[in-house]
Amino acid sequence: ISRRLLSLAFFDEAFLRALQNEKESLPARYREILDQPKGEIASRVGMQGAVEFGGRPREVLEEEFGRLCKELRFEVLRAKRDTIRFKIREFERAGREAESLQFLREFQEVSQRMDEMKR
Repeated sequence: ISRRLLSLAFFDEAFLRALQNEKESLPARYREILDQPKGEIASRVGMQGAVEFGGRPREVLEEEFGRLCKELRFEVLRAKRDTIRFKIREFERAGREAESLQFLREFQEVSQRMDEMKR
């Protein structure tokens, strides 16, 4: 997901600006590439984007970019939910019910956001 987003971003300046808004959702190594748009890696990713997306209609590119951003946000929520699930189990084993309930509420909120994204 992240690689394709960067390919689109370095292929098209408008997508690059838009991806800056999603930057925190990207894994660290992709944020580093995004922070150096004139770097060697960014140039290679841009060339890949030209090969991959060149000649496609603008509407198709916009749809692809939107879909990938949504998938990225969903995956970030999924990872967050998995981390929370681990914390719930950890606190339950330790007999710390108050903390467990706090994370359970957070787990439900994240799960609800994920369900909303699926619609």
